[in-house]
Amino acid sequence: KMVHPEWLKELTTEMGFPELRAEKALYCTENASLEAAIEWLTQHAEDADIDLPLKKPAPPKPKMSKEEAQAKAAELQKKIREKKLQEEKLSEKEKERQRVESTKAMVEASERLKEEERKREIERQRREKEQAEKDRKELKEKMRLDYIERFGKEPPPEEEEHEKSIKEKSTKDQVAFYLGKLKKNYKDSNPEGLKTCLSTLKIYVKNLQDNPQDPKFKKLKLDNKAFQSRIAPFDGAIDFLDAMGFEKKEDCLEQRKSVPDGWLCGNAIKFIDLLLGQL
Repeated sequence: KMVHPEWLKELTTEMGFPELRAEKALYCTENASLEAAIEWLTQHAEDADIDLPLKKPAPPKPKMSKEEAQAKAAELQKKIREKKLQEEKLSEKEKERQRVESTKAMVEASERLKEEERKREIERQRREKEQAEKDRKELKEKMRLDYIERFGKEPPPEEEEHEKSIKEKSTKDQVAFYLGKLKKNYKDSNPEGLKTCLSTLKIYVKNLQDNPQDPKFKKLKLDNKAFQSRIAPFDGAIDFLDAMGFEKKEDCLEQRKSVPDGWLCGNAIKFIDLLLGQL
C-alpha cells in the first residue's frame, strides 16, 4: 500500500529523517498520523534492520473470470487424472514384475525339488543295484560251493551252461539267442563282417520262406566260397541255421523238415532286420 506523500515529504525534507526510514514508519503505522510515524521512528531507531529495504507483500493476483476459473479447474482435473493414470500404470507394472519374479522363484524352487528328487532316485537305484549285485555274488558263491560239495570239482562256466540250456528252449528263443550271440561277439570287433553275415543269413531264410518246396534252397554247401567267408567264421551263425532246421550232413547243411517252418522264418527275418538296424 502507498504511504502518505505529504507526511513522507515532511519527515524527510523538514525533519531530516532518511527516506527509507520515513517510508517504513508510515508503512508500519498504516499512515495513522505524522505523530505516530515520529513515535515509531523514535522507538525503532536502534533496530538492526532499520535501514534494510522494506519487505512489502506481493501484489494480489488478479481475480480470474468464471471462464478462466473453469478452464483452470479443468486443467487441474486433467493433471490429476493423468497423474492417477500414470500411478496406476506404474502400479500395474510393479505388480507384473512381482508376479514374474514370484513365478520365476516358484519354477526355480520346483526345478530344485525335481533335481533333488532325481538325485535321490539315482542314489536309491545305485544302492539297490549294489545290493542286488552283492546278493547275486553271494548266491553265486553259495551255488559254486554247493556244486563242489556235490561233484568234487568247479562248476562249468556260466556261458557254457547257458548255451547248453538254450537247446531246451523253443526254436524262436534259440534263434533270438544265437543272433544275440553274433551281435555280442562281433558288433565291435568286426561290424562290417557281422552285417555281411546277417544279410547272408537273411537271404537263406528268405529263400526258405518264399520257396518252401524248392529243394535247392534246402541245402547249403559247406565248401561254398560265400558260406566259407560269410558264415563259417562267425561263432553262432551255424547254430542259428541249426535252430532254423538245417542239420549237418557230410558236405552240407540240409533242412530236416520237408516243409520249413514259415512262422519261424518270418520271426527270424524280423530279428535280423532289427539287428541290422542297430549296427
